[in-house]
Amino acid sequence: MRRVFAFIGRKLSSVFYGLGVWNILLAVGVLAAAGGTVFSFCLLREQVRSLPEFKVNVGNISVADAPEWVDGLMIKNDLKRMLIPPQANILDASLIPDLITKYRETDEDTRKRLHWLREITYVRKKYPNTLELKLSLRKPVARVMQDGEPYLTDSLGVRLPSKYYRKVPGEPDLLCIKGVRGRVPDEGAKWSDTEALLAGISTVEDVAEHESRVNAGITTVDVSNFGGRIDMSQTHIVLWTYTQTRVLWGHARSHPGFDDLTPEEKLHNLNRELAGIRDLKEIDYIQVYSRKPSTMPRKRRVPR
Repeated sequence: MRRVFAFIGRKLSSVFYGLGVWNILLAVGVLAAAGGTVFSFCLLREQVRSLPEFKVNVGNISVADAPEWVDGLMIKNDLKRMLIPPQANILDASLIPDLITKYRETDEDTRKRLHWLREITYVRKKYPNTLELKLSLRKPVARVMQDGEPYLTDSLGVRLPSKYYRKVPGEPDLLCIKGVRGRVPDEGAKWSDTEALLAGISTVEDVAEHESRVNAGITTVDVSNFGGRIDMSQTHIVLWTYTQTRVLWGHARSHPGFDDLTPEEKLHNLNRELAGIRDLKEIDYIQVYSRKPSTMPRKRRVPR
């Protein structure tokens, strides 16, 4: 081994001797200058990174294609607080990968507080200091009335927090669903009376955008007798209007009954019956689930 090192030493000595002293000094100078340049660049980079223009704050988070019904500021505040580092810098190469990793690996408690967020579709940087995110959000479809209080639900029966939702001007308000049993679930969890709630949601989806909803002033879908759990001889779903007139709907689309009409046929029956009514306040109920719809006036009290 000594012979090997001695051989290498002799070779290096011959190389340096061949280069000459001035060439060696020149090479050392070039290396020192290059090292100083790299050091200066690293120092400059850190100074640039520390500039406030490159810091990402709540105001610099952009949600792409955010729907009108969502309160974007609330969403951005939650994203900043739970997923984005307090000192986030747009120049940090690991900012986006770390954000995605943190979202995918976040603990259950954080996920419960992000239950409006179904998925982060993409994240991209917009210089000098903006993060643009495209999000897939859970959309509220109805309000579940329990203990006199309204609770938002999505199409899967998941309870959503009310703070993110705002009514879109010019659009009708969300319909209510009543008659759902069990306790009110935590935000981000499902109601235990799932089948009844889904039956109500499917009925809401059938009537919410139809002209009959406005014509009749429908406000509530009642699933109290879902599956005939109170009285098998009575309609399973009832729609209530603002005049407290009942629309006997029959079965829900999600749980159809024998020879039950389609939602479109029921809505056609409802429109036809409404055309012959002068004052809805005088009507007790409108039956729309059979091929022979009918209307029942309220019973008038006979004066003594």
